[in-house]
Amino acid sequence: MKRALQWEIVRALSVGGMSPESTERLREFGARDWMDCLPWLRLSSLELLLVERMKTSNCAHVIPSGLSPVLDEDAALNRQRLAAMKQEFESLLGLMKASGAPYAVLKGFSLVPDYCPAPQFRNQYDFDFLISAAGLPRVDALLRNAGFIRKYPESPVRPVVYHHAQRIPHPPSTLAGIFSPDLHRSLEVHTQLWESGTEGLGVNWPGDPLSRLIQKDWEGLIFPVLAAEDALLFQVLHTFRHILNNWCRLSWFHEIAVLLQRRSGDETFWMDFRRLVQGQERLCQCVGIVFQLASRLFDAEVPHAIRPFTSGTITPAMALWVERYGIRSAMQNFSNDKCSLLLHELFVEDTAAWSRIRSHRLFPRHKPHTVVSLEGSHGPRLWPARFKQALHALRRMRFHLIAGLKYMGALPLWAIETRPSPRSSRIEIPRPASWGTQASLVRERVVHTRKADV
Repeated sequence: MKRALQWEIVRALSVGGMSPESTERLREFGARDWMDCLPWLRLSSLELLLVERMKTSNCAHVIPSGLSPVLDEDAALNRQRLAAMKQEFESLLGLMKASGAPYAVLKGFSLVPDYCPAPQFRNQYDFDFLISAAGLPRVDALLRNAGFIRKYPESPVRPVVYHHAQRIPHPPSTLAGIFSPDLHRSLEVHTQLWESGTEGLGVNWPGDPLSRLIQKDWEGLIFPVLAAEDALLFQVLHTFRHILNNWCRLSWFHEIAVLLQRRSGDETFWMDFRRLVQGQERLCQCVGIVFQLASRLFDAEVPHAIRPFTSGTITPAMALWVERYGIRSAMQNFSNDKCSLLLHELFVEDTAAWSRIRSHRLFPRHKPHTVVSLEGSHGPRLWPARFKQALHALRRMRFHLIAGLKYMGALPLWAIETRPSPRSSRIEIPRPASWGTQASLVRERVVHTRKADV
């Protein structure tokens, strides 16, 4: 029943609010179902949002009593973490200002309240800044003097990633550790809003976003952020890149759905956003796909004024991918399969380039982190760390093997489905089921399987 509960939780987080019917359906799940679902809630970054939604909807009693203390502890740890991050954020703002270069805060605290009502309802693991390329050397020097170390000192790859010398990066020992105040947080300094990576997708950002900055006042801190239309485009492209790279938190779609709802009647905003993307087909298609996923997952409506320039630009094959693979993969944070490769290929026109990209994605060959960098320990303490690292490597090898075989198995049917009919250039897209129907189908399938086992 875990999968059915996941669907019901997503439905409960609809941007339109929680319905009485949703509350009743959540009552059907027992304590074991909820505990089984907890790792998914944490990885999806929906846990804090769900608790807040249940409280504001006066149905917190639906959550099993044995799970409530766990959720409360996670929320308390996250508040402590945010308090520590706010202090560090304030010092980083001082360093950026001292550089004299124009800069903007990205993601994180800049998303409140347009994308999230308050920072304590979201997981934040790092700090992101946009700065001019000319200002990077000065910022780099200031960060080094403040005790920050570049993650890849000799690499020209952007963004530039830093961590503080007093907080050696290491993964949390348990999933609950993602809320810990002691978990390290990195700093990413961007010189472009779309960094050229391995995706093979070129995007030209319209104009200079640093020339359109606005000032944000949050809890006594005043700092520059992107103009609202630039911020939305950045959030969309950030999400799209993570889709292509097989790790995209479900909560990011929720945040975009919240923005779509909050700005639904703001004609001036959508006019500015339309001017930003108009005339760039690939850019519009990226936006259209992310909007479609956010809309379908959390029941948000894409404003009519922007549909022809976003959702209306995606091809029949892209629309089919959203319905056939996108929603299902999004429910698992795009981490359980490699079906995003089917979408990725639609955006890469160079056959040779796609061959390289697919080969790298199917069989990653990057060097794993060393045990010392992960654990910060030496001598006898290294052996447990090495064992954990070897175990992790074996799990990843198993995932890549199984997911790769599933992808190869899906290719023949995908090729047939996306091949235009001789009489028409259209591709028939299956009619989407409603959330209630989808959740019911999952629940009925699980119950039928259990009966069969008995």
